[in-house]
Amino acid sequence: MADVAIRRFHLDRDDRGAGDPRDDVGSHYRLSVAAQPNSQHRGHLAADLRLARSQAIAGNRPVLVSVDLLGHQYRVGTGDIRLIPGELRVEILTIANERQSERVADIRFNPDGSSTGGRIVLADGHRSIDIGVDWLTGRVSIANGS
Repeated sequence: MADVAIRRFHLDRDDRGAGDPRDDVGSHYRLSVAAQPNSQHRGHLAADLRLARSQAIAGNRPVLVSVDLLGHQYRVGTGDIRLIPGELRVEILTIANERQSERVADIRFNPDGSSTGGRIVLADGHRSIDIGVDWLTGRVSIANGS
């Protein structure tokens, strides 16, 4: 069995500390907007990960979800670039082979529904949301972080 290297990438664009005056309700809302399909103007990261899996199965071809940490954006396959709110910290945990550069990493969905797996964390200093992708099944899950 080959060794698989796992790498975690993150870039902070928000240097606000614990004394930030924003309340927990606003914090939760910003994270929910980024992670789930409840806004017309922002990316719906979890839904788009599920879409990528479906496209891979239906098209019988691999589909990449590329996450640009510095640019706070991502793309499903060759689709449009989707935005992640700039005030959020973004981290991605994926295998080393899916790293395009220091700032861009991918999660790949295969035609059989499996994936390279990984986890994307969106955080704003008060709360975080973990979007997980199971490597075996390609299943996408959302969980509240810290």
